[in-house]
Amino acid sequence: MEPRTLLSIGLAALAFSLLNVGLALEKKGASEVPSIEGAGALRSLKNFLTNRTWLVGFLLTNVQIVFLWIALGLGTMSLVAPMAGVGMVVLAAFSHFYLHETISRPMAFGIALVVAGIAILGATHPVDPQPLAAADALALAVQPRALVFLAGMMALVILPVLASVKASWRAADVACGIASGAAASLGTIAARLMMAGLGTDVEGGFFASMFTRFATLPLLVLVIGGNAGSMVLQQFGFQKGRAVVVAPIYTVATVILPALAGVALFQEWAGFDTVTMAVQIGAMVLVLIGTGILSAFGASRSAPAAV
Repeated sequence: MEPRTLLSIGLAALAFSLLNVGLALEKKGASEVPSIEGAGALRSLKNFLTNRTWLVGFLLTNVQIVFLWIALGLGTMSLVAPMAGVGMVVLAAFSHFYLHETISRPMAFGIALVVAGIAILGATHPVDPQPLAAADALALAVQPRALVFLAGMMALVILPVLASVKASWRAADVACGIASGAAASLGTIAARLMMAGLGTDVEGGFFASMFTRFATLPLLVLVIGGNAGSMVLQQFGFQKGRAVVVAPIYTVATVILPALAGVALFQEWAGFDTVTMAVQIGAMVLVLIGTGILSAFGASRSAPAAV
C-alpha cells in the first residue's frame, strides 16, 4: 500500500482507539463525582471539569475527531470504517490493564476475529485509490444511486424510532441502536465529503481551499447534526431499553453503513474483481462479528444488575 493509504488506516485506528478510551475514562470519572440530581447545573459542571479522569476522557473524545477527519480525507471509507474494530480491541486492553476488568473468552474470541479481519482486509486490498477531489466527491454524491442510498440512510434514522414510539417504545433499544448508528454514519459520510481532496490542492493549500467551498458549511452542519442526533438517540435507547442491546447495534451500524457508503457512493471497489470482493466482504464480516461481540460484552459489564 502507498504511504497515503497506510497513514489513513493508522490515523483511523488511532481515532477510534482515542474515542473508546476517552469514553471509558468519562464513564469512570462520572462515577467518581457527586450525583447530578440536586447539585445544580453550575456545580455539576464544576464537578466534572475538576475531575481529572473525566476531563482527560472528554479531551480524548474530541481530539479523535481531527484524526478521523484526516483519515477520511486521505483514504477510503471501506478501509477507515472497519478500524472501529481496532478501537474496540484497544478498549478491551485498556479496560483490562487500567480498569482491571477481565477479558472473558468471548471477548478474546472477538479480539481474534477483529485482528484476523483487519489483517485480511489490508493484505487483500489490491488498489491504492487515487485521491478523490472535492468536486468529484460531490458529483458522485448527487448521482441517483447515491441519493437512493442516502434516502435509505435517512429512513433508518427516522422510521425505526417512529415505529417504536407508535408501539409505546416497544423494542426501543433496537430501534434507537439502528437509528443512532445511521445518524452517526450520515455524519461520517458528510465528513468524507467535506474532507475530500485532502493534500491534492496545488494553490492555496487544502484548508485554505476547503473554507472557500460553498459546500463546506452545510456539510459541517450535517457532521455536527448527525453526531449530535446520534448521541440523543442513544440516550433514548438507554432510557427506554437496554444498553446491552443499543451498544452492539450502534457499533456494528457505524462500521457497516459507512463501508457500504464507500462502495455505493464513492465507487471504492470499482477496480476489484469478484474474488477480491468476496474476500473483502468475508473480512468485513469477521470485523463486524468481532466488534459486535466486544461491544455486547462491554455493554453487559456496565449494565445495571437485574433486581
